[in-house]
Amino acid sequence: GTIIMDAGTPLMAQKRAQGGAGLSWRDYLRNANFMMLLLNPFVVFVFTLVLWTYGFLYIPIVAIFWTVIGIGASLAVIGNRDRVPLYLPLGMANILAFVVASIAGLYLYDTYAIFPEFYKNSRTYTNVIPAQPSMAVSDAGKLVFTSESYADASQAVGFMEETGTMFCAAPIRDGSGIARMEFWAVGINCCSAKGGFTCDDVGNGKAHTGIVVFDNNGYFEEARYAHYEKARRKAEAEFSLQTVAQPIYVRWVTAEKADMLSNEYRNKAIVSTVILCFVYFIISFLLAFTLFKANPMLP
Repeated sequence: GTIIMDAGTPLMAQKRAQGGAGLSWRDYLRNANFMMLLLNPFVVFVFTLVLWTYGFLYIPIVAIFWTVIGIGASLAVIGNRDRVPLYLPLGMANILAFVVASIAGLYLYDTYAIFPEFYKNSRTYTNVIPAQPSMAVSDAGKLVFTSESYADASQAVGFMEETGTMFCAAPIRDGSGIARMEFWAVGINCCSAKGGFTCDDVGNGKAHTGIVVFDNNGYFEEARYAHYEKARRKAEAEFSLQTVAQPIYVRWVTAEKADMLSNEYRNKAIVSTVILCFVYFIISFLLAFTLFKANPMLP
């Protein structure tokens, strides 16, 4: 339809009705409706992303409830679009923010953020003997083995995945002739198909600490744990080894690096969250500009 303007029509609305000629970015940034389209969905995205990334482990029902109620409220806003023209683009932008942030947050949670919490809530055992039952320390996050313990590189193998990543595993021994392996040292791209195990601090005689490798929920992809399982089975077949039903996989490091994995996953979660927020701000800006420009009824 034809847009009828009178002396009371804002200057920006008049220019937009005429194709937007003469409008600058400053004109858009000074417009309350445009800023609402920009900032409201972005704030929704940031809060939802953080909630799912860092809160899903402890309060999953709150994260789910927030997203469901948020989408429902956005649909209700869209339902009142005839009363307020801004409600249609605002509701659409908010729904997109809720959906994208929830999925991205769940991914960051399951890929990175969950692991520092595992280590924080787990125990540290000292003077661990490689022959002792792994189930006795199944709630461990860190294991300090006896000084005689070592990762046996002579019986290490590498399992090559389709992506070209080599997952390595070597049994942990202490020279006492262990019949069934309870613990395995593991790593990525630090061995050959057979032998040559140089993962982490294996070559350091002072290294006797094992950082336990945890599994995740696998919502999006398998954790490294599943790949280490394949490497371990290959080593069993290659060297006729026997392993208990639920062995523990560790990264073999010196005591000073006991928090290596926890810090690594925490930093990846933070950096990924910041990057996603920055990228979505750009997306939100472009989306707000497109929706605002496509709706000349907005003053």
